[in-house]
Amino acid sequence: MISPFLLISLVLILGILWYYSLKLAVKIKTNRILKNVSDENEGIKNIVESTTSCTFSMTQEGVFTYLSANVDQITGFSAEELIGENNNQIVLSIKALLPKESSLSSTESESKNIQIKHKNGSVRWLNLCYNKTQVKGNKTIIRGIFRDVTKDIEAKQALINSENRFKKLAENSPTAIFIFDGEEYLYVNKKFAEILGGTPSDFIGKKLSLSYMHKSDVSRIREIILELFSGKKSYSNHTYKVYNSVGEIVHIHLFGTIIDEQNKKVLFGTALDITEEVNAQKLLAEQEEQFRMITEKSFTGLILSQRKKVVYINPRFLEIIGRSGEIFTLIEDLFKLVHPEDISKVRNSIQERKEGNVDHAHYQCRMFHKKGHIVYLDIYGSNVTMNGHQAIMTSFMDITDSVKTQKTLQDSIHEKNVLLAEIHHRVKNNMAVVSGLIELQRFKTDDKVAQTLLKESQLRIKTIAMIHEKLYQSSSFSEIPFGKYLSGLVNNVSSSLYSENLNISIDQKYDNIFLNINQAIPAALLANEVITNCFKHAFVNIEKGTVTIRLKEIDENKLSLIISDNGIGLPQNYIDGDTLGLTLIRNLKT
Repeated sequence: MISPFLLISLVLILGILWYYSLKLAVKIKTNRILKNVSDENEGIKNIVESTTSCTFSMTQEGVFTYLSANVDQITGFSAEELIGENNNQIVLSIKALLPKESSLSSTESESKNIQIKHKNGSVRWLNLCYNKTQVKGNKTIIRGIFRDVTKDIEAKQALINSENRFKKLAENSPTAIFIFDGEEYLYVNKKFAEILGGTPSDFIGKKLSLSYMHKSDVSRIREIILELFSGKKSYSNHTYKVYNSVGEIVHIHLFGTIIDEQNKKVLFGTALDITEEVNAQKLLAEQEEQFRMITEKSFTGLILSQRKKVVYINPRFLEIIGRSGEIFTLIEDLFKLVHPEDISKVRNSIQERKEGNVDHAHYQCRMFHKKGHIVYLDIYGSNVTMNGHQAIMTSFMDITDSVKTQKTLQDSIHEKNVLLAEIHHRVKNNMAVVSGLIELQRFKTDDKVAQTLLKESQLRIKTIAMIHEKLYQSSSFSEIPFGKYLSGLVNNVSSSLYSENLNISIDQKYDNIFLNINQAIPAALLANEVITNCFKHAFVNIEKGTVTIRLKEIDENKLSLIISDNGIGLPQNYIDGDTLGLTLIRNLKT
């Protein structure tokens, strides 16, 4: 029989063994659980720290108590540099966003964007999501995450900037822009409204009205809109006429295409005011028509050439050379029609204009008519610019009849000149015969008075004969160089009245004056009488003297002839004398 003491001892020993075995089992299980929890926490920690967001906690006062290890990837600062800090600029930026203690419940959360400066100095944007949590001791902890959203914000800002730029471009575009959804205008810019004489608000949100369209284009624009929205056409590119606010017609070039806008088809279009261009083209067409009419109906032949090619020949030129209907494409083809003696002259003229030595040229040349006879042409050539390159415009005037008439006149004038020269020559010879007869008569008389009178008459005849001699020698029978004539007259008088007892010098100066025969003969007779009197009467009992002669032009219709001497002077009442010389002087001066 087992004693009670031994039994109790055995039970105690078994109990202790069971206790320790149980404790060991619990410890093993606890360690296993703790290990699993530790592995799980490590996994969570790895997940948190590997994400692009940073997990944080901080006090209500704004002091970080925890930051996941990836904070340095976002801010450039390590967790150790930020936890517990009060003055770091990132800490201060986040602290400034924290709500007051009473403003955020434990179930509410907030999300805000803040701008920070990265440790490397670059500016970053962070998005913070956080809420308030109560912990032991009723302390408030702010927990949350923040992530780098710099690229998102910059992309959004870039999109905003792009939209703003597009808006500015659209609003200030010189091209009208509109968007139409088939029923109403979704957008029009200022230029579109300006063309039609309104403001964008007059169109945006309003139904399509074609009252401003010219009636000739209304049905066409409706048809094109239907074709665009139905898909029959992908775009439209046409010109239309519309009315502006004052009722004037404006020409617009309209381009439209269908685009998708928020899964809805809309018509995007541009319109350009081409009124000035249309009017310019119309004016140009009118000018071209006028030019065509002028050149086609011109009495002057015209050729436009460029780069050795004939660009245009009007019908009149072909008519002048008798080649209507023929086609000339090269300048060299026209040179075949030029008279051989004139080819070098024409080529040199063209070359000088090509080289820029002259801009215009005027010359005459001969060309061969189709029938073989020569056509005389008066030619004007000038440089012009056509399509940005130098060209030559040449006009031709047929002067064949004028040349023939001129030649006939020149032949006639030559014949008349020959005849006049012969007449003057015969008159001079006849007067020489008369003068010779008087000379014979003078030799046959012993009467001194008669001899003097005959001598004076002989001088007068020689004076007239000298006029005809000058005309005979002159290239023009209408003009006599009177100064040269007076010089010869003085020599004739002085030689005829030469006396060994006299020493008379002549001081003579003459302007370059020409007289016709009707003026020259009386002026010559007057000068002859005065000069003769000077030699005969001015130097009686004087051995030496001077005769001064001046011929000057006073104006276009007047001349001055002054004959003077330094002799004994004129007697009183000389003008009333009845000698033939004084009678001639009185009559000739009037």
